Amino acid sequence: MSEPLRVLSLMESAFVTGPAKNLIEFARRAASPPSGPPVHLEIATYLRAGEPPNAFVKAAESAGLRVHILREARRWDAQPVRDIGKLVEHLQPVLVQSHNTKSHLFVKLAGVAEKLPWLAFNHGYTATNRMDRLYNHVDRFTLPKAHRVIAVCQPFADRLMSRGVAPERIRIQHNSVVPFPRPPEEEVHAARESLRLGGRNVVLPVGRLSFAKGHADLLH
Repeated sequence: MSEPLRVLSLMESAFVTGPAKNLIEFARRAASPPSGPPVHLEIATYLRAGEPPNAFVKAAESAGLRVHILREARRWDAQPVRDIGKLVEHLQPVLVQSHNTKSHLFVKLAGVAEKLPWLAFNHGYTATNRMDRLYNHVDRFTLPKAHRVIAVCQPFADRLMSRGVAPERIRIQHNSVVPFPRPPEEEVHAARESLRLGGRNVVLPVGRLSFAKGHADLLH
């Protein structure tokens, strides 16, 4: 068997969000691929000083992944930048991934792209308040420096280009889903009865109630 490729992935998440779930599932499957070398993926994430492991950390560890905790004393603490540099030196990964604006910034400030390939993932933006909208613009400073930027759809790729990312550095990789079997017909019937649906067809959107999820577009 080929030697595993060591990858360090940085993600800020308190919960098992869509991107977090995809990352954990990729790490699990890539460890024993049907072909090619295996990937040994380790995760670095952020916790405040004294904060216990959150749902994301627990889920990653339950999947057998090694998680490195980058401790912060407060918001805008620069200590994780220094710790990322030390972690890269210690692990010697073949590449580094970053998965959100904060991680993109810290990887850029740590000078990782000067030593290793840097793969940055753009999962879209949350803009629930003015601070979020300002924070999102930090990507104009960071993402153009990444060796590759992964977008999950063409509109996101177009936005990245408007923020200075060269088109040849952008790749589109749609989110994956795990197929599931249809429940037994008696369960479907019971669910429809409990919701008093009768014979009507139903469309069920799944996602938080925010503008970015497009519920207004669906209703329109």
